[in-house]
Parts: sequence; C-alpha cells; structure tokens
Amino acid sequence: MRKYLILLCAVSALFACAKIEPEVETPEVSGIPVGDIVFDFTVKYPAGTKATKQDWENGDAVFVFFQNIGNFYLKMSYNGTNWSTALAAPGGTLPGTINTEGKTVTAVYRPFGSSESPTYNGVKGWIFPTTQYTYYMACEKVSHTLAKVGDKWVISANLNMVNPANYVQFWVEDAGASDGAYNLSTDAVIPTGFASVASDGSVVETTGKSAGNAMLGYKYNGGYLFSGKLNTSYSGTGFYFIKNNASNSERRDYLVTGKTLSSHSAVKLPANGSSKWLQVGPTKYVELKMANNFSLGSWCTCNYGASLPEQIGTTLDFNGAIAQHAASDGQFQDLIYNCTWAWTTVNGQGGMGVKAATGFLFLPAQDGTSGDYWSSSTVFDVEGYFLNFFKSGNRNLLMNSQTYLYAVRPILY
Repeated sequence: MRKYLILLCAVSALFACAKIEPEVETPEVSGIPVGDIVFDFTVKYPAGTKATKQDWENGDAVFVFFQNIGNFYLKMSYNGTNWSTALAAPGGTLPGTINTEGKTVTAVYRPFGSSESPTYNGVKGWIFPTTQYTYYMACEKVSHTLAKVGDKWVISANLNMVNPANYVQFWVEDAGASDGAYNLSTDAVIPTGFASVASDGSVVETTGKSAGNAMLGYKYNGGYLFSGKLNTSYSGTGFYFIKNNASNSERRDYLVTGKTLSSHSAVKLPANGSSKWLQVGPTKYVELKMANNFSLGSWCTCNYGASLPEQIGTTLDFNGAIAQHAASDGQFQDLIYNCTWAWTTVNGQGGMGVKAATGFLFLPAQDGTSGDYWSSSTVFDVEGYFLNFFKSGNRNLLMNSQTYLYAVRPILY
C-alpha cells in the first residue's frame, strides 16, 4: 500500500508541474529564417512638442537597430497614412536567419535623412553617410517580444520617440529656400545632431561644434529650419542672431530682447528680406526710432575702426571721438531712456544689445563686463561726457578728463 501512495504522489507532482510550466516553442539559437519573421512595431510621435514640425509627414522614415547586431536593420516608412516596415542590410545582402533574443531595440528619426542608408562599423556602430546638425528623435534601448503566431514568428515593440532635452528650433520664411543656402548662429545655441547608434544601442550625438558656430539651414515648409541645443552656460538676457548667405557670406543680424529660450522652444524669426535683419559693416547705418516714429538718430552698425559689431574697434581721446562723429550726450540719453537694454554675446564678445522700437545696436564691453563710449559733448572744455554701462544693466552718462581713451560709436547726421 505504501509503494502505491508514493507512486501516486509522484504522478500528481508531475502533472502539477506540467500545468504551471507548459512547454513553449522557442527558436533555435542559430536564429529564425528571415521569411518566417513578421515585424510588428508601433511608432509614436512625442506628445505636446513645441517643434515647428508637430507630427509625422509623408516620406518620413524611422530606422530601427538591434543591440550588437550589425548585419541587418529595419526601415519604417510613412506614406502620410500608414507605416510600412522593410528589412535591409549593409551592402544589400540579408542574413538567412535572425536571432534577436535578449537584444534591446533602438530607433532613430532624422528629419532630413530619410532617403539615406546606414552602414555598420563594429567600433562606432551604425553610421549614416551625412552628418546632420539638426534635431532628431530617438527611442533608446527598449525591449521587444518574440512570439509564434501560426507559422510565423512575430517580433513586436512599442517605439515612443523622444526629442532630446534642450533642443531648440528656429524657422525663417523664404519661398525660395534651398538646403544649405543659409546658416544661423547665436552664442546661446550649440549646433548638435545625431552622430551614430553605438553597438550597445546607445545614441551618440555630435560634439564637433561650439556655441556660436553655424547651424545649417534645412529647407522646410516654405522656409529654413535651423536647430541646435541650448548653451546651458549662456548668461545673457538677450539673444543676438547672425544669418549668413553661404554663397556670398553676406551677413544680416537680428537682436531679440525680453524673450526666453527653453528646452524645445520653437521660434519664428523675421523672414528673409525683412528690414528687421540688419546688414552690418563699417559703412552700414541703421536709424533707431521710437514707437511714435521719433528718430533717435542714424547709428553706424559698428564701432569706429571695426568692421563687425562684435569688434571693439579703436579707442580714442575726446578730440578724436569728435572727429569721428561720436554721438552727442542727448543722443546717448535717448539710448538710455528710450531703448531696451539686454546683455548678450556675439561670437564670444560680451556687450549690450540696445533695441529701439525700430532698429538695434550692439555695444561691446571692452573689459568683458563693462563699456565706455565717448560722446561729442564737452563740459567746461576740460572734461567730456561718456556713456558707461555694466553687465548688471546699470548705465549712466558720466564725465571724465578728455585725455582718457574710450571707444567710439559714430553716428550719421
């Protein structure tokens, strides 16, 4: 009787184990035949983005890579309504079998590189032929599932795309826009883009440019789209933009005050051809006006002896300042009381951006934190008035001996 009870318990235990852990069909370690695989991926655009582009568009493509696998990738293409997924391989030859078991998935969207094909470098991972200094979106190192459905193996994953933190975008209207015709720079932004997907699935960004370097303009929606990452060490309260024509290096400048830039800001700048973009140079002048159209004078866009606004120029004594048409004390007072002042930097040179209702100036700070500019107005023939300002925002019209050497901001009468 005892032997019978022991045998019965053993059978019961086997049956219980079989119910808890049923046999699951798994692929061989060598992989699954390519023809037996179905990829079922869903891709989601970031919600609540402030970007100029706010949803998927016809022609967009998302590239999907598996961790430590370099002999194939997926390309998901959008036709304006639906996504299609195609398996591809460097050199065009697909492997006979695929084994993704235990591998994570990384997806990347490059807004101006959907037609390009990546290659695999064992050290650097997946690389595209063109490095684009623009925003991108990615879904990094997510898990996927593998299940047998009928006679097919289904690989599934949810790809929730993310636009990395601190990217900002700028859009300039231009009906005749073409890729690369213009670039834009500001010391508040570092041109950054997608560089590669490392073998382990990590997304690598470009590091070859610094704050103030040019952001390339990409043709988009009737204009140019520029983008980069915020320079987190930027301390200005104003933003000075420089727009260059790539073919002839013609430069136009624009000053923004009273605004802020934050992660994922999308800013519309004045259209190409707008009078708000000032052409600068040693012989260029801009008339500053108040809201009631009262003129504050026509000022040179550069300091005496300089060819660009960010150059400090020549320092002169009081008599030299008069000879070079320095502004009067009254004209400096117009700047002090009737304009908006904001600390900004231009190509690394700190100074004050002075903005009227129409037009603006940049006054470089000679020592990096303060500036002194002679007027043409004398005091008892032994002293002269000069404009003095600090990074803190303090600004005054002061007096000093005419023998001092200060900068000169000429004015066109």
